[in-house]
Amino acid sequence: AGDTMCIRWPSKNHALESGLFDVNIHMPSIPNQPDPTSQDDLLKMTIATLPYNNCTHIKDDTDLTPCGGCFQIPKDRTPGDYLIQWRWKLVNRKDEWYASCWDVTVAAPEGTVPVNLLGASTSLFAQLAED
Repeated sequence: AGDTMCIRWPSKNHALESGLFDVNIHMPSIPNQPDPTSQDDLLKMTIATLPYNNCTHIKDDTDLTPCGGCFQIPKDRTPGDYLIQWRWKLVNRKDEWYASCWDVTVAAPEGTVPVNLLGASTSLFAQLAED
């Protein structure tokens, strides 16, 4: 908890547009929560807002121009597994959203590991190494 995370997304030809919606970062307040079932529940989990067109422009390629930003995992998050979702509203479309997500494990401070995480692995590479 408290660490800074950074995310990237391709601009998909929107890097130079104005009036774009922000990218909202959502994370539940406690670990191992089910996906939210309503827009209101999701909005309560907003931990950061980033500008969509915060991009490093690639000359003559607005499709693959990388955009992104950084945000802090809230310091009050307890150790465990969380689903972080980031999403942004489509331009000129009232209720359509792009969304992506990833799982993150918040570790205990000072190198301690909660008992429920000992021996667990969420890494594909760790699983391949065991085969």
